[in-house]
Amino acid sequence: MPINKKSMTLLKKLLTYSTFSILIWYFPGILSAQEYFFFTNEMTRLEVFENFQVRNKYREIIFSSFYQAVNAKQRIHIQDDFQHRVQFSLVKKDNALFFLFLNERESGFPMIGRGNISIKRSLENGKILQMTIMVRDHRKCYLRLTPYDKRTALDLYLFGTHVYHDIFLPLPINSLIFEPFATIVELTGNIIDWDVILYKALEGESREGIEIFNKIRKMLPLLHTVEDGAMSAKGEYVFIENLNPQPGPGGFNCSGFAKWIVDGLYFCLKGEYTDITVLKEKHLEYRGNRWSRWYEDERDPYFGLDWTRNLALELFRAQTKKNITDPESFDIRDIRFLEYIEDAGYAITDLEFIFFFLAGENPDCIYLGSVNQTIGKEPALRQYYHVAVFFPYFDDQGRLQVIVMEKNKEVDLSFFMSEYDNNYIHLVRISIEGKFQPPAP
Repeated sequence: MPINKKSMTLLKKLLTYSTFSILIWYFPGILSAQEYFFFTNEMTRLEVFENFQVRNKYREIIFSSFYQAVNAKQRIHIQDDFQHRVQFSLVKKDNALFFLFLNERESGFPMIGRGNISIKRSLENGKILQMTIMVRDHRKCYLRLTPYDKRTALDLYLFGTHVYHDIFLPLPINSLIFEPFATIVELTGNIIDWDVILYKALEGESREGIEIFNKIRKMLPLLHTVEDGAMSAKGEYVFIENLNPQPGPGGFNCSGFAKWIVDGLYFCLKGEYTDITVLKEKHLEYRGNRWSRWYEDERDPYFGLDWTRNLALELFRAQTKKNITDPESFDIRDIRFLEYIEDAGYAITDLEFIFFFLAGENPDCIYLGSVNQTIGKEPALRQYYHVAVFFPYFDDQGRLQVIVMEKNKEVDLSFFMSEYDNNYIHLVRISIEGKFQPPAP
């Protein structure tokens, strides 16, 4: 006999995942299969809200005549086994009917939400064309089910990236559209890495990084923008190119601003700021080609790449007292489902997807990004011309958040991606462990 909800709650509080697995091994009848599935995954994954009970109530309407289907009224339903309500509505668009099942959240019944479902039926022949299920609270995180003979094909998109293609499920779509989301997870568990897709951060995991950027926010209004501006190792405002003092109040360009943030960590360890001369060091053997080397002095095409790599090197040496010399040591090169491009990095359009993985893998890190694209005609060279700072993390609802700061201001990630959408970005990792106090303007 399955245990009751009160006993289930007690078990969750008393047992770790591993201990509970041992219990199941010795007493296999203690939980039903569905209860066991939700128990093991509730502790490690985001909850994808279920609404299959309501979908089953609309079985006849979904397959009924068009007249009956089109006249189905919007309604809000209470579920027997789940606390959240479900709103049903119908939309006619693009020669198809869309049956929508939206789960209740704090703000009502939002279109974007985990477990929200859309079933698309053709107006021409009445067939079910597809079903989409949102797997995270993001419009570009969803799986799509489409009919394939007597089976169903599944494709999964994560922040717009098509990560799983044509996974075939042994049920026809006309049956699968009425199944729990848990059934799909169970059928694909050996193929899809659901621990990644539904990653849930630990409570307070990113608190340190959020506190750091809250400090930075308070100081942003005091910073000035100066072309080629940065702060020297002694805390003086100078020009990066020649180290001459800046006139006036002094300020930063994008590279000097990234240095200012890293200096907030570096100074607490060394009692001085990073040295501009060291940060300008060129690593010719690690990037570029025989054509670009002719223009190192005239165009300095890899300045942003060298600068960000050197910042990461200098801070790591201060943090660990290890004399590491490989400038590629902190490059971000291994993002699942994406291919790193040498001397370029990744497409700007993939940033959200990239930060989803990085936020889970390294919650105690920020990232310096150097934007680059091919510029000029005689010759055309890849040029690193802009630097930005990123801090990705998951909020209490499991939603990906990314703090983006560039040249003395904070911007939205969506704005940053649209501003540089045809460019590439190279990322380096910076550990934020330790004290942080940015230089006072």
